[in-house]
Amino acid sequence: MTLSPPATPPDPAPDTKLAPRIGRGVFWAYLAYAGAKGLVFVSTVILGRLLTPADFGLVGLASLVTEYLGTVHTFGVGAAFIQRRDDPEEAANATFVISTGSGVALFLISLLLAPLAVAFFKEPQVGIMLPLLASTYVITGLTAVNDALLVKNLRFRQRMVPVVTQALVKGAVSIGLALAGAGAWSLVWGVVIGTLASNIALVLISPWRVTRAWNRRVMRDILGFGGHIILLNFIGNIEVNVDYLIVGKRLGKESLGYYTMGFRMPELLIVNIVSVVSGVVFPVYSKMQGDRDGLRRSLLKTMQFIALVAVPAGVGLALVSDTFIHLFYTDKWAATIPVMQLLSIYAAIRALTYNFGDVYKAVGRPDILNKIGVFTLVITVIALWIGSAFGIVGVAGAHVSVAVINFLIDVAVVWRLLGVPPWRVLAAISGPVAGAGGMAAAMWAVGALIHPAPGAAQLIALIATGAAAYLALSWIINRPVILTAIQLVRQIIPRPAADR
Repeated sequence: MTLSPPATPPDPAPDTKLAPRIGRGVFWAYLAYAGAKGLVFVSTVILGRLLTPADFGLVGLASLVTEYLGTVHTFGVGAAFIQRRDDPEEAANATFVISTGSGVALFLISLLLAPLAVAFFKEPQVGIMLPLLASTYVITGLTAVNDALLVKNLRFRQRMVPVVTQALVKGAVSIGLALAGAGAWSLVWGVVIGTLASNIALVLISPWRVTRAWNRRVMRDILGFGGHIILLNFIGNIEVNVDYLIVGKRLGKESLGYYTMGFRMPELLIVNIVSVVSGVVFPVYSKMQGDRDGLRRSLLKTMQFIALVAVPAGVGLALVSDTFIHLFYTDKWAATIPVMQLLSIYAAIRALTYNFGDVYKAVGRPDILNKIGVFTLVITVIALWIGSAFGIVGVAGAHVSVAVINFLIDVAVVWRLLGVPPWRVLAAISGPVAGAGGMAAAMWAVGALIHPAPGAAQLIALIATGAAAYLALSWIINRPVILTAIQLVRQIIPRPAADR
């Protein structure tokens, strides 16, 4: 039986004005990301050799608490300010008051929670690390408007400066202190000083001053939208951090250290890529609130381009994890290998529908994300708790299972609410998935042939084989998307001044 799709306009070529605009934003945002994360990668490799898994796990325990506190940081008003079109001055002032107040409040709350965290994790140092890490919320609360103005106006080139500054200072401070024998504290002070340096740069790049313009209605509107974002962030943070909580509490800080390191590269190469894209498309989608057909087209095109990068990145990273860990982090991190392999696949699956939520927020319906989030949170906690019985590999495997369920839910919801049928979603990702499958076969065959070779030679050969195979297959089976991507790049690179 053939299913007929609902009356939906055909998918034309991407909007000639919108696509370059998104593309330029992604280009500069990703350039900032690449520079920052390149520095993070180098510093992580060095710190991985200087510190122990227990050091990373100890800081991970303190970070768990600050991550949950961070769900209410700024009360979601940054996103509300970006989405809002009216009363910009009053909205900016309201955003500043709320974000600054919340930063101070969270720091004070962290002082109260510190003794409880020590008792829960049975690690005395967590009690001091927690307030230090929470002090970053005071710093970032003061500059929430400065950052939101850059995003709202799509000034992603300028946003590179504070992003790269934070990574550079954080890495330099952490490595310096680690060499001096500071242990886990080198990671904590790296975060604090890096955040301070980043926000100083942000103020210089995006100057803004609070004024006397005030409107209670605007404040209520900002808080109303932000309230949904808070709930969304709270649910999201529980979902993305509950695995750390379960591993840290049930399996111990050393296991948490291995697990944390296993998440580093998937997060670096996949999760942060789609996060960069999301940061760009949200303000652009917000400017298209009344154009549902345009939103549908942009949603599918964004998904298609994400899949073009995220799927082969996930599959490729899973295949080189063994060689990569032994080469860069040494044999003491071997327990991380199967975790990294599974989390690479998890990250690739989650990346496929990552930008769906930006459409809901852009049209003023963040509540949809909360409804989905509550359901997926429940199944995530259950799956991860069951998986933890099999160690950190079981937790990573549970993540993969939940990612598949989340994908199916996201596809069903976007069909119901935006009229994008599942077969169009599958069509958008079919080319990258097929290309990644062929790439995996080629990498596996080459890996079997060169296995006795030194680690560096193996890694280079596997990456070169994977890249060549994926590009060749993509050109054969996914040529229209490749040509569109090339055309988009040509529109982006010669016109960097558009982001000034």
